[in-house]
Amino acid sequence: MIKKYLSIDWGEKRIGLAISYLTLAEPLKTLPNDAIIVKKIKFICQEYNVNTILVGLSENKSKTKTLLFIKILKKNISLPIITTDETLTTQEAKIKLLSAKKKKRNGKIDHYESCLILQNYLDSHQD
Repeated sequence: MIKKYLSIDWGEKRIGLAISYLTLAEPLKTLPNDAIIVKKIKFICQEYNVNTILVGLSENKSKTKTLLFIKILKKNISLPIITTDETLTTQEAKIKLLSAKKKKRNGKIDHYESCLILQNYLDSHQD
């Protein structure tokens, strides 16, 4: 069975999402981190036939909050949830978007960060 990943870049205000297509990651969307975010993520998992959730963990103070968010996900979504290091993905996303259109550079980049997290994971776990 081919794994279908949903990548999550957790943030206090926004959550970036990316989806895998075989060995490629694609930015999906950025959602507000609100009271119904878990329901939205559960719906997206069903809509895209996701069978594994990947959550990026940073080394800063948001790590504790991200781990709490993962606990909530595990209580509400019955899929495997794995974590991966997301150190420096924000800077990497900004650098890659410098060559993009100005509209994209000035917009929310959380889903691009999630895409980088997922692509880095996929690249390092190819069989």
